[in-house]
Amino acid sequence: MATLLLWSTIAWTLGATPPDQPAPDAAPPPRVKITRRTVWEIVFPDGISTQEYARQLDYFKIELAAVAKGGRAEYVSKVSSRKPEKRIGDATRDDRWRIAWVKGTLDAADRSLLSKAGINTRDKQLLHFFPEPIEARLGQLERAHAQGDPDDIRRTRFEIRPLTKDDGYEIVVVGQEPPGPDNTPSAKSANRLRGE
Repeated sequence: MATLLLWSTIAWTLGATPPDQPAPDAAPPPRVKITRRTVWEIVFPDGISTQEYARQLDYFKIELAAVAKGGRAEYVSKVSSRKPEKRIGDATRDDRWRIAWVKGTLDAADRSLLSKAGINTRDKQLLHFFPEPIEARLGQLERAHAQGDPDDIRRTRFEIRPLTKDDGYEIVVVGQEPPGPDNTPSAKSANRLRGE
């Protein structure tokens, strides 16, 4: 099984908009940091095709980016389409949940998808930016699966599975440390991503 590793050291929640709202071109208000000590892993089956992987990224609205030194990011979305959408941004100002490869072979699929969009990945860090609802959903699934105090969880392992009655996907918990119900042994995988 290929594994996508998310290191949950910092989660973000949006703060309330202040009454004296800044000008439209001003920097957005800072987000509030919430610290956790949980590691999240997402397990992919071995041998997943680039096309299937791209469909999963699109389904969960995960945006790929090639980030240069200094934070200039070239983002790509709708990666399973013939012509993916791309844009330029500043990764240092992007507060979304992000993960990066630390080992494995699925980074080749990311490079292929970014290249298809005309993005050069040489000497750039590859990051996956998760939308806030998916990050929140992972947290809900983790807590729902926990036995005892959720603050005692050190690691939660998720798996992406095809929906049986639809063309979409679902995320399910397949293991937890300390163990929750129906805990499965550690996934042995060469592919891991670490979140920031």
